[in-house]
Amino acid sequence: MTTKHAAVILLSIGLFLPVRGWSVFDPGSDIPDGMGNTIMLDQPSAGELLSLPAGGMTEGGLKVETGYCRKFTMKELDRVYGAAAMRFGRWTTVVGLSQFGREGLYSEKVGRLALAFRFDSLALGVTLSALQLEFGGGYDDLTAVTPGLSCGYSRGRLRTALALENLTTPRLSANSPEFDIVSSLYVQLLGPGPYSIAGRLTLEENEKAQFGLGQKIRLSPYGSFFWGVSSQPTTYGGGVEMNYHNYLITVAATYHPVLGISHTIALGMVRGGDRDGH
Repeated sequence: MTTKHAAVILLSIGLFLPVRGWSVFDPGSDIPDGMGNTIMLDQPSAGELLSLPAGGMTEGGLKVETGYCRKFTMKELDRVYGAAAMRFGRWTTVVGLSQFGREGLYSEKVGRLALAFRFDSLALGVTLSALQLEFGGGYDDLTAVTPGLSCGYSRGRLRTALALENLTTPRLSANSPEFDIVSSLYVQLLGPGPYSIAGRLTLEENEKAQFGLGQKIRLSPYGSFFWGVSSQPTTYGGGVEMNYHNYLITVAATYHPVLGISHTIALGMVRGGDRDGH
């Protein structure tokens, strides 16, 4: 292994993973980073449904999303992902894959399957996620698998959801630390007209509580603006979503006080039902 390879691996593990923290088993969308890691529960994308399968989705609908994220302007930290979600009757199925890093240096590959059942205003979801770490220089790969649970509830203009990740507290090896169970509470309040605001609270053992606040404002039938802020550490984000018929283009950016700017572009497609996810 060259010095450059070692430096990339140390940078990836020492800097990037703590920023992502508990979400290492989640191959979902990077767009919520621009909204304080919140999710607009009335309009979840395919990637967001992968993170939170109990989110809303129109019966008979199909959603597809692919994205590319450049973390902290470093190509060695690039992430690509894809997700697809479909609803049959009361059931929603979601599948997604992602890769962070570069082959031959250091990379993370994540796959997730999700299933949700909706009954009136209540939804329940389960996930099964697999993580594989690949190292250059002939080192062995590391793998781990873990399930998760989520539930959602809608009443009037209020949307709420709860997600539990890493339920089996998996390890990448016999001597590596466990991934702690993480609980995240999501809330969205549908405002008058085109305004909607969302919040998030994430709790993890031995970590400070993480808070997020985000808002999406529909500017026209063809586009929206969103912004967000989150804690631990304090990061700021924003972006725009443009849609034409059944196709969407989303561009988001976030600012980390130490590591700098990250930016994401995602392409999406929505088929069937109305656009608001109900």
